[in-house]
Amino acid sequence: MKTIEYQVTGSDTTNVGSSQHSRGCEEQRDPVIPKLREKSKDLTATFVSRLTQLEQGMGAVDAHIENLDQQVEGLEADIAETHEEVREALTKLRESNQVDLPALKDKFMAEVARLRDFH
Repeated sequence: MKTIEYQVTGSDTTNVGSSQHSRGCEEQRDPVIPKLREKSKDLTATFVSRLTQLEQGMGAVDAHIENLDQQVEGLEADIAETHEEVREALTKLRESNQVDLPALKDKFMAEVARLRDFH
């Protein structure tokens, strides 16, 4: 039984030795290896194409996420501004009620007294 070792370099396959070595051994080409290389190149090209598509898709997703982050930051700023405006409005309302309430109470009591005297 003859065992042959092959060395693959570049695009050629050469016989580099065997257990029953004979002088004048010519280079032998394995007909399967070029087919494997073609399949390998096809697989590599397909992989690179899919990887490129994935990278483009991820770039679009990153841009969309960045846009959403900016919108969220804008909404957070709007919420903080609205919160401050509501706080200021409530403070003004409380202050105006504290000032007007005693005067309103005095008017109410005067009207009650007038109605008592009327009957």
